[in-house]
Amino acid sequence: MITAGGRLLLALAEKCVADAGGTYLFCDTDSLCVVADEKGGFSCGGARADLGYVEGADMREFAPIPCLSRDTVIKISKSFSALNPYSFAGTILKVEDVNYVDGDPRKPFCDLYGYAISAKRYCLFEGKNVRKIVDSKAHGIGYLMNPIRRKGVEQGDEFATAFWRKVLQNEGIALKADEPDWLDRPAMMRIPVSSPAVLGRLKAFCKPYDFVLAPVIREGDLQLEEEAEKPILVTQFSKNSEEWRTATYHNVRTGETNSITTGESNNENVIPVRSYRSVLNAYMNNPESKFNGPDGHQCRSWTRGILQRMHVVAREHRYCGKEFKRKLEQGPLDHEVEFKCRVYENGRVVADAETLRQLAKHSERQIRAGTGLRRDTIRSIRHGNGVKRATYQRVIDFLKSLAGCS
Repeated sequence: MITAGGRLLLALAEKCVADAGGTYLFCDTDSLCVVADEKGGFSCGGARADLGYVEGADMREFAPIPCLSRDTVIKISKSFSALNPYSFAGTILKVEDVNYVDGDPRKPFCDLYGYAISAKRYCLFEGKNVRKIVDSKAHGIGYLMNPIRRKGVEQGDEFATAFWRKVLQNEGIALKADEPDWLDRPAMMRIPVSSPAVLGRLKAFCKPYDFVLAPVIREGDLQLEEEAEKPILVTQFSKNSEEWRTATYHNVRTGETNSITTGESNNENVIPVRSYRSVLNAYMNNPESKFNGPDGHQCRSWTRGILQRMHVVAREHRYCGKEFKRKLEQGPLDHEVEFKCRVYENGRVVADAETLRQLAKHSERQIRAGTGLRRDTIRSIRHGNGVKRATYQRVIDFLKSLAGCS
């Protein structure tokens, strides 16, 4: 009921803003960041400033951003007072304190600028060229250790702020350029030893309820035949990021010791891992999966401008589970950090992206000869349609046999 109520509240707020001729930068379950200023009209920011160096772009992506007046936003906020079910008076859709000078509602409004990549990946700052960051979300980097933290000093949100400042520099928004000393250090995750399964696999490496560090493996540089061969590295917990590169790492799968590098490696005992710079450079390439682009098609990593609500048409029932891989919950398993939903399809399976990529290397005649499948079945698999598990297994066996021959 609480979640449904929050979504209804958000839908009402979005409708009020749209009816007033405005739009928003981002939204969450129970909040809406409305584009507004003192007088209203159109925003002078947005992607329009990039028009000079984007060739062949869809002009709809550079449409002016409608901007409401602050008085209109306050009026919308006050209209929600009638929906307040609580004992305190006033609206349940309050104007956040960050909109005021020094965060004090008794003071005048201040001018805030915002930059949004996708849901929950956004940043608010003062000054058009990022004089001061006032709200930087750590979504998408929260699994990483804070490399800025020093012994005995808690830096709070300083990592998220520094991370976002560098993102905005890369995007040409923040004029002040600097190179944080932690950028090329290995990206590290903190793993709690909170279950017997984890403790059992780490043996005498640590004690119960300790933490260990695990670097983010750079999988693309590893020549692995099987997923089970992917190394899982852990080392003793340390807040000093300067020590991470030269630490000794324990491979949970093999029991061997390894070193790591953020560069290239021709030594099987030196494992390539991602750096914070690598994570930061890829941070922008996160498509907004919940909205369509200005052209009405699904968003891609380069989509920009005013997005559209995605229309969902139900064609069939698919049973989805809530299972997903939790790092090291059942013992060290992998370094995946993104949610993955399991889809149950009544015994039918769909080829994943990697299988489709491998199939694309072979002709239809080769696949028919190697699997014994009919032409229409092969084409159905290639078009992303579901097939029987036994049929799909014949495709997997075919690809494995070719990998074994090579």
